[in-house]
Amino acid sequence: MNKIIVWIVLGIGLSSCASSSSFEKEKLAFEKERLAFEKEKLAFEKLKFLCQKKSFTCNGKYSSCLQIKPACAKKSVVFLPKENLVPSKTDCVSIPTPSSPDIWQLAERGGWSYSYFALKKGSACKGDTKETFYKSYGNSESYVAKTQVPRTKKSSCINNVLFSAKGKLYKLMLEKTGKELLSSSQRSRVNQEKVLRQVVQYNNEGKKRSFYYECKPSDAARQWNSCRCVLFASHENGKTGLANRMKKER
Repeated sequence: MNKIIVWIVLGIGLSSCASSSSFEKEKLAFEKERLAFEKEKLAFEKLKFLCQKKSFTCNGKYSSCLQIKPACAKKSVVFLPKENLVPSKTDCVSIPTPSSPDIWQLAERGGWSYSYFALKKGSACKGDTKETFYKSYGNSESYVAKTQVPRTKKSSCINNVLFSAKGKLYKLMLEKTGKELLSSSQRSRVNQEKVLRQVVQYNNEGKKRSFYYECKPSDAARQWNSCRCVLFASHENGKTGLANRMKKER
């Protein structure tokens, strides 16, 4: 009887040891996976930081942070807004962009030009797509603007234009593109609501893909009781890219 009890105890002990050993192996495997994940995360954050600092180089040359080549980074592919990329000095042949008066004139009826960043810089790269649509909108003198102090009138007036006209800007961008590049039968089959949602999403995802280019007071006293702003919205590959999207979404 005593021998049976001893064997039972030994069996339980061995089973416990085996279970403990299995648990330790699982724990060790988990720790290895966690460390590998943390290492990869650290590498990604470092690469992202370098891209944002615009100082990432590959073999001594500036490399696009949009897609890092395997020779420079084994795994990481980093997607950043196009306007944050660092163009190679040998890739960009600088050309002048339209001046502020030119953009205001273009924006009277609405039209496409270079990105907001290129316009503010005063130059773009030769071959860059005119991917941003500009249109001017104004507002009338409002009670809010009249009762605010001059220091806050400007921001209030600009916000009022943005709030009231942003939707009109997107719709006009689609409308003009459709009329210029699509046939009447093609336009009739476009899923306008779906395309509009996609365009708004695209503009919300990137830094200043949609905002205001410039604003000016339009009241007689120039006190920002009313104002006019050139608003803009963008699309990948500009008017052609938007037309292709419209043809696709039916």
